[in-house]
Amino acid sequence: MDLILIRHGQPDRPMSGNDPGLSELGKRQAAAMAAVVGGETIDAVVVSPQARARETAAPLVATLGIDPVYDERIAEFDYGLTTYHHPEDMRSLPPETRQMMFDLMFDPAFVDRVVEGFDDIIVRHAGETVAVVCHGLVIATMIGAVLGTDRAPMLRAEYTSATRITASSEGRRTLRSFNERHWLGTELLPG
Repeated sequence: MDLILIRHGQPDRPMSGNDPGLSELGKRQAAAMAAVVGGETIDAVVVSPQARARETAAPLVATLGIDPVYDERIAEFDYGLTTYHHPEDMRSLPPETRQMMFDLMFDPAFVDRVVEGFDDIIVRHAGETVAVVCHGLVIATMIGAVLGTDRAPMLRAEYTSATRITASSEGRRTLRSFNERHWLGTELLPG
């Protein structure tokens, strides 16, 4: 089976809350991705329940005419936190907050949750192509599982990029591509 892991579009910078949707740029990125990826044969779409992933998936599922399935196991490491920290703001956070975020990124429970979620998707969709709209660290965690390394979280999947993994019923996983984003012209790249 084939997995197409799609990172959400650029999130908004909310003044409060813990589950931002997409910025205006992020919405345009999602539409551009859907115009290309939506032309592929995709049997199912699995989406993180977080707003930035749901909003990214919306134009894709509309193009495909597929009802999405939501799965908390492919939510980002910050799922359930009371405060959201925009990725571009991480360097300006207090050291203790940065350390807490780093600890969550490498928490074995997060890694296990993500791998379990993908293992289940692979079993349920044998022989199919599934688009999974999720998050940067979720994608990096899955790549780490495929490559057998804990260094993958240092990879950065770009907004609305696609990463492709082939998974066999015997348990073999192959990384086919990382960070495809040819659908984003320069006007859709973050400033």
